[in-house]
Amino acid sequence: MTILQRRIPPSFRDPASAPLRKLSVDLIKTYKHINEVYYTKKKRRAQQVPPEDSSTKKERKVYNDGYDDDNYDYIVKNGEKWLDRYEIDSLIGKGSFGQVVKAYDHHEQEWVAIKIIKNKKAFLNQAQIELRLLELMNKHDTEMKYYIVHLKRHFMFRNHLCLVFELLSYNLYDLLRNTNFRGVSLNLTRKFAQQLCTALLFLATPELSIIHCDLKPENILLCNPKRSAIKIVDFGSSCQLGQRIYQYIQSRFYRSPEVLLGMPYDLAIDMWSLGCILVEMHTGEPLFSGSNEVDQMNKIVEVLGVPPSHMLDAAPKKNVRLCGRDLILRMLDYDPKSRITPFYALQHNFFKKTTDEGTNTSSSTSTSPAMDHSHSTSTTSSVSSSGGSSGSSNDNRNYRYSNRYYNSAVTLSDYEMTSPQVLPLPHRSSIHPTAPPQASRYPAAPAPLLGPTAPPPPHLLAPRKQRAGTEAGWAGRNRWRWGSAGILTPNE
Repeated sequence: MTILQRRIPPSFRDPASAPLRKLSVDLIKTYKHINEVYYTKKKRRAQQVPPEDSSTKKERKVYNDGYDDDNYDYIVKNGEKWLDRYEIDSLIGKGSFGQVVKAYDHHEQEWVAIKIIKNKKAFLNQAQIELRLLELMNKHDTEMKYYIVHLKRHFMFRNHLCLVFELLSYNLYDLLRNTNFRGVSLNLTRKFAQQLCTALLFLATPELSIIHCDLKPENILLCNPKRSAIKIVDFGSSCQLGQRIYQYIQSRFYRSPEVLLGMPYDLAIDMWSLGCILVEMHTGEPLFSGSNEVDQMNKIVEVLGVPPSHMLDAAPKKNVRLCGRDLILRMLDYDPKSRITPFYALQHNFFKKTTDEGTNTSSSTSTSPAMDHSHSTSTTSSVSSSGGSSGSSNDNRNYRYSNRYYNSAVTLSDYEMTSPQVLPLPHRSSIHPTAPPQASRYPAAPAPLLGPTAPPPPHLLAPRKQRAGTEAGWAGRNRWRWGSAGILTPNE
């Protein structure tokens, strides 16, 4: 025994304080000790801080007699009863316009969605336009067969305009998310397309002539989570033909070229959005996913080619990159007979801005694109049963998809997949009174189109497994080429 005691070092740890014991047998005691130490230190720090002088204490502002927060939104309280009729259940959506709550209508014995507009004049004025359009549509759709959300009634409550809608299910973006962004079947996509085309046909009737201006998956809701019936919601950005009041419209992924170029728009912009939506519903990915307005236009050009010359000529927002690309392609024409000459090159739209400003052509190389809208002020859209946010709220949806769409900026080298095309030249008399006759040297060639027999681009219609090699986008160089008949064909 004496020998064993001699072998034990004098600094040997007591088994009761061993870490293994503290984290196993004595784990509860360890947690209690940690709490005691923490709260003791917290109490000591609180005693060291001098008491706050009530005279210098900043008073909390009260908005709308305490009913609103500092963002002009109504402070929703679950279980609250409005007008002795609507019992608030929960908040189901929020956007730039305000909030959407789920409520129970005790008079009608049904669930409804109430859209609560912000307590601010600008939002109230916008909501009153939406209210007028909704009432007009409901008047012409008494049987509710045109797939437009039904407005039941409206009222003012504590300085907030409230719109009462039928309660719908989740939206098409939620449906895509449930598929892990793999997309839905072509059969289901066809059912959605037929209903949406019927709705747009209804909006295009002469009595209405309504442009939705913000058609996107978030603003298309299922009536029942187990059925394919849908309805269009959120007419906060809508207007009637001839009464266009908004310049910045449509969420970027679904924004039409005429809006991107700053041109006058009409009912056709909703059809463009619909085309983008249908591709996204089937593939699970947005068709054109630009990171800003210029990149959005470039994404469109990668697939569809350069816009027609009459659009570029009439566009207030002339994209210098598009014009420069067109000029270079004319210079690099294979056929020397149809290659652009210096005289006609100087008449090109690429030099038009510097010519109008009275500067020399050398300054055109530093001209920045006109489409420089910032999206930092865009607001998050509401995913709700009565509509999303007004305006272009979808611009900050880039988190939805992989960063592979935003890895690099588009440059002129990225356009090698499209063929040079000769756009129609202006009449010789409009260029110079003594211009030589060169129309025969520059025949107008048709713009290349996706032919009916052309294989589809892989990121649009091909199965996901076949798209595995195109994760960086199908716009890579030398992957596709334009055939002799103007048809997009893959390289062998």
